[in-house]
Amino acid sequence: MRHPLRTMALGFVLPLILVLLVSPPAQGKLAGKEVTIGLLTSLTGFAARYGQQDQPALQIALEDINGSGGVGGVPLKMIVYDTGGKNEQSISMVRRLAESDKVLAMIGPWLSGEANVAFPVANRLTVPIISSSSAAPGISAKNRPWAFRTTMTAERGLELAFTKFLLKYPAKTASIMYDNADFVMKLEGTGLFPPLLAKKGLKLISSITFQTGEMEFGAQVTKIKNDNPDVVMISGFYQQTSNLVRTMRAQGMKQPVYVGIGSSNPAFTQMAGAAGEGVMNTQDFWRGDPRPEVQSFVKRYEERSSGVPTPFPAASLYDTIMMLKQVIETAGVTNRPEDLQKDRERIRDGFANLKGFKGLAGEFSMDPNGDGIKQTYPMVVRNGTWALVDW
Repeated sequence: MRHPLRTMALGFVLPLILVLLVSPPAQGKLAGKEVTIGLLTSLTGFAARYGQQDQPALQIALEDINGSGGVGGVPLKMIVYDTGGKNEQSISMVRRLAESDKVLAMIGPWLSGEANVAFPVANRLTVPIISSSSAAPGISAKNRPWAFRTTMTAERGLELAFTKFLLKYPAKTASIMYDNADFVMKLEGTGLFPPLLAKKGLKLISSITFQTGEMEFGAQVTKIKNDNPDVVMISGFYQQTSNLVRTMRAQGMKQPVYVGIGSSNPAFTQMAGAAGEGVMNTQDFWRGDPRPEVQSFVKRYEERSSGVPTPFPAASLYDTIMMLKQVIETAGVTNRPEDLQKDRERIRDGFANLKGFKGLAGEFSMDPNGDGIKQTYPMVVRNGTWALVDW
């Protein structure tokens, strides 16, 4: 039997450029035959599953927009480039979208490390760039006024979720393990977790590093086991963190575990198995939200993803596309080729002033640094899936 994730991946990885277009109504308010937006994502490489799991959300957004008249009466066209999770590829694709494809705006890239190098390029080229998944603090602020994020950055919601973690697991000491090679994971492990532990009165007794792609963690776990902390915090991609948690349990460690943003993927729970039960983190979308629009999206998404639970970046991508639609329709964008730069400026200003947008993840507003403000949800692995903390 073919694995559903593998089947899904094959369907999305083959083309380098994916153009999705649905026929428009006969007449529109904007000029032109289509409104063109770029998307930079990771469909291949070590972060491929992240980008692949966004694709059903992209399809749903295009169906919803183009099935109801498009953007200002003109169909939306998405040009999708695969960055492979590589910084240099992200830079070249930003230039291509801005200069050759002449998009009004672009969404992406997926990873914070990519955003850290791609945002300055978009800023120099004066084209709006909006990452729906990057979470490292400070990247948008360094690249005003053209760069934005619609996800919650890693520090927002962290204290709320960790406070709930300590309600369940009172502790006096902690150890940290983190990916020293990745931009956001290193930031969590060195810049976010330690100050939070100090604020909560916990003593940090050890800090252990590993590298992106590393999968054997016996030595690191043995060191942590000998240190015998009350709790363990881990920052890394889900492939590593799931292996770390399994190795901890295999070595007899029963300490509670809090994981960072990179473990929010549904694949963490699948790969960690029973060892993942009780692990906590924070996310900015809850697939169990009872609002009808959320449940409709979850149903449609999971029908397309062969049952893969809806991850928060997929909901964030859908919301971001809908935000762009709203901004384009309300900011005076003409979509005329001769107005391209003025239209980009209108979109930039519209995003900078976006307030009270009602999305799948709840109400969204943009802060002065170009980062999103919305609700966060403390989550726990329960019965093999991410679930809302209920204590």
